[in-house]
Amino acid sequence: MKVFPAATIKGLFQIKYAADNGAFVINLSLGGAGLSQSEIDAVEHAFVTKGVVVCAAAGNESADMDDDTLYGPVCADGDENWVLGLAAPIGSDLMAQFSQFS
Repeated sequence: MKVFPAATIKGLFQIKYAADNGAFVINLSLGGAGLSQSEIDAVEHAFVTKGVVVCAAAGNESADMDDDTLYGPVCADGDENWVLGLAAPIGSDLMAQFSQFS
């Protein structure tokens, strides 16, 4: 299931609905600095409680994600790794110059 944007009541409901109704993968088309507690709770419910693979874009600012800036939802879970971050490829297993990295 693709959810965009999650930062709405409808988006949060979609994450929970998908997790509760047998989704195997949820793709979150959102990003930016941090997440609200409601968004973190929805992602935690999907991954931790229901075992759903949650994916989201790593970002497009060519920034190192190991610094202190959180880029949610990929980094919003601390070191728990609830969300699989997806970088932008350019072929031959190379990362696009603008993609976030870690």
